[in-house]
Order: sequence, then C-alpha cells, then structure tokens
Amino acid sequence: MKTQQKHMSTYDPTSKPLAAPGLISYRCKGPFGWVMIGATDLADAVREAGRSTVDVRLENMEVWDGSKYVSVLEQMGKPKYKVGDVVNWVNDYGAVWAARRIVALEDPDQWGHRYYLEPTDAPWMYTREKNLKLETMSFAEIEAALTVDGSLRRRCEQDPMYLFEVSKAIEDRQQQVVSPAQSLGLSD
Repeated sequence: MKTQQKHMSTYDPTSKPLAAPGLISYRCKGPFGWVMIGATDLADAVREAGRSTVDVRLENMEVWDGSKYVSVLEQMGKPKYKVGDVVNWVNDYGAVWAARRIVALEDPDQWGHRYYLEPTDAPWMYTREKNLKLETMSFAEIEAALTVDGSLRRRCEQDPMYLFEVSKAIEDRQQQVVSPAQSLGLSD
C-alpha cells in the first residue's frame, strides 16, 4: 500500500506530452497549475491557453521538445538579425523590397521576433524574421531598384547618403564572411 501511494505521489502527468496525435504538446502555467494544450503551433497554443486562464504570457508557456518541456522563449532563440543589418524584405505574397535597414527589434511574440525597417511608408508596421534575408545587392543594383521602389527612392531623396551607407554595410558584412576552410587556415 505504501509503495503504491509513494508511486502515485511522485507521478506527475503534466511532465509528459498529452497532445493528441498530430498536435504539438504545450503547457501554460496558470494560477492553479499547468494547463495542458495540444495545438498546431504556438499561436494556436496561446489561443487555447486563453480558454483556461486569463494570464497567458509567453514566459509561462512551454513546449515538448521530444524528451522534456522547454520554454517557448528559449526555443525561439536569439534574433537572427540585429539593428543596423541591411536586409531585403519579402512579403507574404512574394513582393520584394531591397536595401531595408533594421532600425528596431522587439522581443518575440507567439509568431517570433518583430523587426522594424527603414525606409517604409508604414513605420508602425513590423515584419517577421521569416520574411527577411540579408541583402547582397551591389550599389548599382540598389540604385537601379530606385526606379521601381517609391519608399526607397523617397528615402534617398531625403538623405542622399542612405544609398552609400547601406551599400557600405553590405560590403563590410560580405568581407567579414569567413568560409569553414578559411576558419581552419586551409585557404586564403
């Protein structure tokens, strides 16, 4: 009897994944313990957690990584880009805006890190990390893009040095890229 009680008191069902097949196991720390969630992604998990607790914050959310629950913030990791990086932005429909500089970065929400870019006609609008790529265009290619990119053209008219600044940032970053062979001293 005592061994059965001991076994039952140490078993914690909230330490194992409980999601139905095809769903990801999440849990959210609520005022009375863990709220167990089966969801398709983090946004779905946040929505589902909101049905059981009013205080849904990402710092209280964990996801099953295959062997244990880990913080969703840890799993999101560090941002891929930093303020000052020059990127191109591809919206969800495939339109590309070249030579955008990251001017601000916010902590991640349920969809990941949020970046604010310049130039833009909508400075309040953020973009997601999945929509960004480090820019590789040359000065001449960016200059040619001015004919089709109104916000970039207006930014260059307001600040004639913008084009030179972003081109230099791209060149400087490309010179810093080191191949695996170079890092081992195998080539020049």
